[in-house]
Amino acid sequence: MRNKILLSLVVMSSVLMMFAAGCSSKAPEAIKAGDAVMALWSGNSWYLGTADTACDTGLNVKWADGTSPSCVATASIVRDVAATKDTAVVGASVYAKWYGSAFYKAKVTAINADKYSVEYYDGSKKDDLSLGDLRM
Repeated sequence: MRNKILLSLVVMSSVLMMFAAGCSSKAPEAIKAGDAVMALWSGNSWYLGTADTACDTGLNVKWADGTSPSCVATASIVRDVAATKDTAVVGASVYAKWYGSAFYKAKVTAINADKYSVEYYDGSKKDDLSLGDLRM
């Protein structure tokens, strides 16, 4: 009996913690053809594109820069979510534009008026990014 009560308390506690954190048991909606995405191109560089038809390992991506579409593994595709002032806060993990159309994983380190400073995954830093240069 005591074990059942303890188990019930653990389950109730977990449910309350999920509720308090705003978590949902609903899985995120799968990316489908036509969705705006960011996909890993090579190394650690991410580029904007549009999800297209299924391929052997994931989805074909039509690249925004006009490069020929290519098959990208599902694990290397994320939804393209523009950063907002509410989401691009100091400490937030983002995809930050480097040069050209390449994005890399980074953390916001400072905000000065409308300029964002980030530190990239490799330790490189940039101090002059606009909100439009950041993705979540």
